[in-house]
Amino acid sequence: MKALMRQVVFCAIVLPLAAPAAGAPVNYFNTLLTGTRNDHTGQVGFEFKATSSFYIESLGRAVNGGDSGTLNISHEVRLWDAVTETELGLVTVTNGSPRDGGYAHEALTAAIPISQGRNYAISTSEVGGSGDLWRDHDTISTSDYRTDLATIVRSAYSYGTDFPSFGATGSRGYVVPTFLTDPDNFDAQVGDNFFNSLYTGTRNDYTGQVGAEFEAYKDFEIRALGRAASPAVGGGKLLESHVLRLWDADTQALLGEVVVDGNSPYDASGYAQGLLPSPVSITAGQRFVISTTETSGGGDPWYAAKQDRDPLTDHLNVASVRLSAHTGSSTAFPDSRDHTGDGFGAVTFFGDLAPERQHGFNIFDDHYSGDRNNYNGRVGFAFVAQSDFVIDRLGRAVSPRYHDGELVVEHTIELWRQDGASSGVLLGSVTVGPDSPRDEMGYAFEWLDENLQLVEGQAYRLVTTEFSTGDAGDPWRDQRRVPLYDHDLIQITGTAHGGYTGFPGSDSSFGEYAFGAPTFYVTPEPGSVVLLLLGGLGLVLCRRRSRRR
Repeated sequence: MKALMRQVVFCAIVLPLAAPAAGAPVNYFNTLLTGTRNDHTGQVGFEFKATSSFYIESLGRAVNGGDSGTLNISHEVRLWDAVTETELGLVTVTNGSPRDGGYAHEALTAAIPISQGRNYAISTSEVGGSGDLWRDHDTISTSDYRTDLATIVRSAYSYGTDFPSFGATGSRGYVVPTFLTDPDNFDAQVGDNFFNSLYTGTRNDYTGQVGAEFEAYKDFEIRALGRAASPAVGGGKLLESHVLRLWDADTQALLGEVVVDGNSPYDASGYAQGLLPSPVSITAGQRFVISTTETSGGGDPWYAAKQDRDPLTDHLNVASVRLSAHTGSSTAFPDSRDHTGDGFGAVTFFGDLAPERQHGFNIFDDHYSGDRNNYNGRVGFAFVAQSDFVIDRLGRAVSPRYHDGELVVEHTIELWRQDGASSGVLLGSVTVGPDSPRDEMGYAFEWLDENLQLVEGQAYRLVTTEFSTGDAGDPWRDQRRVPLYDHDLIQITGTAHGGYTGFPGSDSSFGEYAFGAPTFYVTPEPGSVVLLLLGGLGLVLCRRRSRRR
């Protein structure tokens, strides 16, 4: 094996973060590195450590003679995770492959995220005597490659198609392979930042991990983690390295971790971004924690919502910030919690966080039923519309635990516009009972006589009439959190209840709490015709072409 220890050059196309001119593909190597060896059959290449986060989009191999040179045979170029020794991607380059600076390259089927601080390897398949010469494992100068993307840590080779585990340490490599990147693609690939605002602060007096616990409203994928960088320090770049970790809050399992520092990519708001080695799937209702390692007096101030007098509320409607999280350990799960709705860090996450949702749906993503049945009157919840939308049905949850999952009495569901603390206008109602249709989650519903258009910024109340009949009647949900609903359309502000007549103006819990739970359905079209504004506020009636039953 020692006989192989001389060096090679191959190629890969990547998407860097600290990029040159926009739109210009970036080759990892600044120099064409070729050689005279051709006496090994197997994999040759090098291992590198990422110094930033980026996407590799293409892989390639150096060609003796550069852009006008010739490859006699095809070569499989592979990208490996050096930690797990698993293959991440493969392309086949030939004499007909496009060239960049003398490197023949081909695009991967999908861009591969490279996580800062993690080790990877790149290798090319070679056949002894093929005539395609390659570089021995001589030292490669750091001036020959982009150290802002990665540093070469060893040469690498194997005798088959397995991970190239052999090699000599140092800035040396065989062949040499490379990668290219288009910086313009990074923002689209990493996705949306959860936070709309840059949450920076002045606190810097704690050693350990600080962050926040979140609860997902819907399913999504986390592709990257981030930490805010204060624009008042280091020119808006981090002065230290921070390890960001993603945890499952219930199992305390570590789901992923990244490293961010001054060399990391930054989004437009000022958050340093660290790509996860692979995306992490989050499901609706899942609670998760993001933490960042901090050092007291370390130079990078961070945000404490309670101290800075501003809860972390300016964010996309895919999750909520539940609690702050912290621990004195630099590696353990941050199990200390306090300050509801606050957070430390401020940490964030990135992904495809705003997918299109189809209309014609129940506002709730979960079936919120319960066991209470000891109140005569109306119960439900208050909410504020976050955008204009139209509803066509009202409904009520039906407990599957009682009466074989059937309603035994009729319930009137009412939607009210709230005009003051204790006054409002009834906009529409339906009556649901044993014969009402059900949706896929088990809610009984009926169609409104008129479609109702709700108006952004207006407060409303939705209630269902209930009867204190114990197990003989239809139980309903006590005042509990109902976090799984479409936050793009409404924000639930608390419970609502009252007698059988008049505006249901009583409250007993605030925040995402509800009794019932009654529900409504968003229609895919506003209906036809006339817009009738009631009192100039909060309601538009859209008359239906036909009544559906």
